[in-house]
Amino acid sequence: LLFLAAGSVIHAVHTQNIEEMGGLWKKLRVTGPLFLIGTLAISGVPLFSGFFSKDEILVATWVQGNYVLFWLAVIAAFFTAFYMFRLFFMVFTGESRGSHTNVKESPSWMTIPMMVLGVLAIIAGYVNTPWFGSFLGDWLTEGTNLYGPGHIEGPGWIVGVATFASLIGILLAYAMYQRKSIPRDFFSSRAPITYSIVSNKYFIDEFYNMTIVYVTKVFSLFLRYIDEFLVGGIVKGVAQATQGIGKLGAKLQNGQVQMYTSVAFVGLAILLLVVALTGGYLR
Repeated sequence: LLFLAAGSVIHAVHTQNIEEMGGLWKKLRVTGPLFLIGTLAISGVPLFSGFFSKDEILVATWVQGNYVLFWLAVIAAFFTAFYMFRLFFMVFTGESRGSHTNVKESPSWMTIPMMVLGVLAIIAGYVNTPWFGSFLGDWLTEGTNLYGPGHIEGPGWIVGVATFASLIGILLAYAMYQRKSIPRDFFSSRAPITYSIVSNKYFIDEFYNMTIVYVTKVFSLFLRYIDEFLVGGIVKGVAQATQGIGKLGAKLQNGQVQMYTSVAFVGLAILLLVVALTGGYLR
C-alpha cells in the first residue's frame, strides 16, 4: 500500500524529493488517507495489521529467550513509527514547499488497488487472533517442527511496550515536523559525531570503496594487462608469424619456372650435402 501510495504522490507532483512537497492532504483526497492507513499499519498502531504482525514477532522473540533481539526490535519499532510519520507530515501537512500548481489525484486504475490494500491493512491483522481463530497459522506450520507452533502466547505487557514505543515515535515526529516545537537539528547539533556516522551510513560505502572496490580495480587492471599484453601478444605473434609464412610462400609460388628450377636444385644440393655429412651412399 505504501509503495503504491508513494507512486501515486510522485505521479501527482512529478518529483521524489519530499523537501519539495507539503500540503498535499487537501489535494490528494484519496491517496492521503490511504497513505495514512499504511503509515499507521507499518507503525504498529493498535488494531491495524502491522500491530498484530509486530506483536507476534515480539512475543515469539521474548518467549524464545532472545531478549537482546527483543529490545532491538522494540527500538526498531520506535524508529519505524518516527521516520514513517516524518514522511507523512512532510508530504501531506503544512504548506507546500514546491512549485506544484496543477496537482491532481491519481486516476482510478491507481487508486482502486490502493483502496483494496487499505481495507486489508485495517482488517487483515485479525487473522490468526482469538477473535478470528488461529487455524491459518496452525495450517501453515502443520507437519513441521521448523517454525514452531502457529500461535504463541506471551506476557501482556509486551503489547503495551510495543504500542508505547510506536506512539513515542509518532509524537516525536509530530513535534519535529508538524508543530516544529523541536528543531530538526535538535539531535544532530548536540551529537555531531553520532549524526555524521549515521548520516553517512556508518561509512560502510567509504570502507567498501577503500577495500573491496580498490582491490577489485587493482585485480581487474592486472587481468587487463595479462589479457592485452600476454594473451593478446601471443595471439598477435602467432597471427604475424602465420602472415609472414604466408607472404614467404606467396613469393615462392610466383609462377616462374626459373624460380621453381632454382629451388629444386638448391633442395637437391642440400639433400646431397646432408647425405654426405651423415655418411650415406658416399661412405
